[in-house]
Amino acid sequence: LEKSPSIRQPAARGRRPPPWTPTMTSSSSYDEPQVASRLTGVALLEKDRHGDVLLAWKYPTVAPALESVLLRRSLLRDGDAAPPRFVFSKYEETWLYVLHHVLGAP
Repeated sequence: LEKSPSIRQPAARGRRPPPWTPTMTSSSSYDEPQVASRLTGVALLEKDRHGDVLLAWKYPTVAPALESVLLRRSLLRDGDAAPPRFVFSKYEETWLYVLHHVLGAP
């Protein structure tokens, strides 16, 4: 019998998994996912009915330079176009994740 050639996957050169990729660690009772990166802050951006966008809440803090980046990359200032549901990007060494949620009309 002739051996079939083995199938090899090409190696990913210089690629690292995204920071939100969970890694599994074992604990005494069950396996619990651990996030590879650390959450440094949370910000709530708001677009009012007049189209103004502002940073309404942050915890614990967000640097002023990062505030302007968040407002720009949130895509909320793009007129009346509906922003995508989820946006992520990287600013310097910080990953930014934006989740859009539309509240019901009053």
